[in-house]
Amino acid sequence: METSLLLEGNFLATLAPIRRTNPTAENFSDPSSGDSDPIEYEDALPYEVDLTGYTRDPLLVRPLNSSTLWKEIYLRSTDKRKKLGGFKKFLVERKKSAFGSFPNEEAECGSGTFVVPHDAQPNNPEVIFVRLTLDQKAAEREAGQEHRRRREAVMTVHKQNQEQQQSQKRDTMPKKDIRATLGTSHPVGSKKAGKRPGLLGNLMAAERRNAHHLSANRKQKS
Repeated sequence: METSLLLEGNFLATLAPIRRTNPTAENFSDPSSGDSDPIEYEDALPYEVDLTGYTRDPLLVRPLNSSTLWKEIYLRSTDKRKKLGGFKKFLVERKKSAFGSFPNEEAECGSGTFVVPHDAQPNNPEVIFVRLTLDQKAAEREAGQEHRRRREAVMTVHKQNQEQQQSQKRDTMPKKDIRATLGTSHPVGSKKAGKRPGLLGNLMAAERRNAHHLSANRKQKS
C-alpha cells in the first residue's frame, strides 16, 4: 500500500512501507528483492495525509514507551522526486516535528494523527521515519494526562526545595540575646535613669519628710 504525503496541500512524496532489517544500523530491505512478508503496521497507513502544522510537544515528538496508541514505521519514497531529503533537513535544523490528521471512521473522533518527528530520521534521504495513531482523541487524552502528571511532579519537587531552603535558613540564623528578645537591656523590675525613683528612693524621701515635720513641730512648741 502506498501513501500520498502532502505538505499544506502541496504534494511532497508518494511513500511505501519498508522494513528495517537491522535495529542497530540503517539497513533496510530492498523493495525489488521480492520480500512479500507484511510489514508491521502497514495496514494502518492512510491513503493520504496532509501535514498542516509543526510542533515541539515532546509527547508528539516522542510518545510514552508504554503507550499502545502509537505505531512506528519506515517509509521510502517511490516517486523519485527527491523532496524528502530537504524536508527532513528543514525539520532537523528547526527541531520541529510535522503533523497532520487523516480520516478514520473507527476512531473516537473520526480521525487519526500522522507525525514526522525531527529526531530518529535515517540518513538515507529517500527514507522517512513516522509515527501514527489511529485515534487522535484518545492520543490527545493520553498526552493531556501525562502533561498534568509531569506538572504535578515538578510542583512537588519545587515545594520540597523551598521547604528545604527555609529549614536551612532557620538553622543558620544567629541566636538572639534573650534581653534583646524581651525588648530591653535593663534588669527586670528596674527603672531607667531620669524616671521615677524606685521603692528604696520612696522610703528615704518619706523618712526625710518625717524628720523635717518633727523638727518643725519642736520649734513651734519651744
